[in-house]
Order: sequence, then C-alpha cells, then structure tokens
Amino acid sequence: MGKVPPIEQGNNDLEKRVVDRELEILEGREKPKNILQVQILLAEELFLQVFKDSPLNLKERNDRNKIMEYWGSSGYSEKFRNLTREEDFKNHPRLKGDPVNIKLSDVAYYFSNGKVPSD
Repeated sequence: MGKVPPIEQGNNDLEKRVVDRELEILEGREKPKNILQVQILLAEELFLQVFKDSPLNLKERNDRNKIMEYWGSSGYSEKFRNLTREEDFKNHPRLKGDPVNIKLSDVAYYFSNGKVPSD
C-alpha cells in the first residue's frame, strides 16, 4: 500500500468545507446528521454550560479546539460512546438506537447513573 500524502493545512477545499459544515452546526443553522456532528453540538452545549462567561469565537480554530478538548477531558465523550453501546439504547422509544437523538441531558444522566435514561 502506498504512502498517503499529507493534506496541506489552510489551503485545502475539503478542509474549508468541513470547517464550514462544523460552523453551520455550532451556530444552529444546520442539524447534525451523524455521530460526529452530534458530538460537536453536545460538546459546545456542555462547554457553554460550564464556562458561561468564556468568550468564544466559533470561527477561530483554537476556540473550536477548546470545546472539543473539554468534551474529551471531561469524560463526556467516553460516556457518550458507552451510552450508544448499551442494549437499552437500541430499544429506547425516543433514542431509537440513533446517536443523533441523544441530548446532553441523556449523556449527563448516563454519566451519573451508568444507565440509559428511562424517558
């Protein structure tokens, strides 16, 4: 198998489209459509709850990185993943086994109780 060439940072059409899509989700102009996009949205919601007075510019890569770093370091990323692997998640009447249906309150409940919320 051949070596994959590196992507040039800042000068790539694909990178721009990814960043534009991420901003649409973070700014509420677009709904998340997959597991990664829903985590981006939940990470922002968590960050804004914890750091209410922290000024954020979502167009700045460093600020978006802060949000995702906190999502990972807080343990919420792991709990989100574990929640999606629960058997009850697949059969839950609201979640229906689809990560896009997960709310931050669902992850917080799972974080505290170690089980899928009942509602």
